[in-house]
Amino acid sequence: MESLGFIDEFTRRRLVDDHKRLTAGRNRGRPTEFWEPMTINGKNRAFRAFRFLFEAKVGDRKVEFLGDISFDWTAMEIGQENPVQDSLGEQTLHGLFPDQMEAIFPAFLEKCPTAIAIKRLNGEIAWCNPTYLSLLHEPDRRLDRAIGKTAKQLFKLDASSPIVQNDFLVGQQNVWMYAIETLPNKEPRTSLRFPIIGKSGPMFVGVASADFQLKNVSQMAFVRQGHDRATDDGRARKSKTSALRPLK
Repeated sequence: MESLGFIDEFTRRRLVDDHKRLTAGRNRGRPTEFWEPMTINGKNRAFRAFRFLFEAKVGDRKVEFLGDISFDWTAMEIGQENPVQDSLGEQTLHGLFPDQMEAIFPAFLEKCPTAIAIKRLNGEIAWCNPTYLSLLHEPDRRLDRAIGKTAKQLFKLDASSPIVQNDFLVGQQNVWMYAIETLPNKEPRTSLRFPIIGKSGPMFVGVASADFQLKNVSQMAFVRQGHDRATDDGRARKSKTSALRPLK
């Protein structure tokens, strides 16, 4: 991130410290939840993130990577339909992802502690990761039993369920949106949906759904806290603004 010029020096130092704490000691190898203030391009933001370690085969050897999946809490407006920038995905993929990403990205999705699914425009699941499957009842926690079914079928939802409605909305209207959703007998989850666009237009709907556990954190107060500490160089060196919660 530093080489791309997105973040300031204070944020860079804190991210480096967070990464060290995640990859060392008793938390090593355990997916961890972060509340994180950041200053990006001069603007104060707040993110909720999961970080985790995963391995991927690159060439003829296995390499360990640090995965990160973040939700921009500052920009989040639940239920708001946001237009998609058609060229953004292509620019990001071709501009930032090296050739090795073809091997790394599937391993990242497989090990991600956030439930991730790729759905067809009619809501049928084309692929999902083990975290998504873990939300299902036995004996349905198998990829071959989930593929081709909708969330309505898998979770026995009514047609009026927000989950069913949101899948349809994003799939048909080429928008992205955040939502707070609740599966039967589960805690509320924060979900992000977005269209996956090909040359001919939207092809799939991507879903990332997180079970955040760090509660009662004031979003804007947390952003201001990060900004205040960033402007005080003496305190910045001793800052511990990130909150960690290893997943069980």
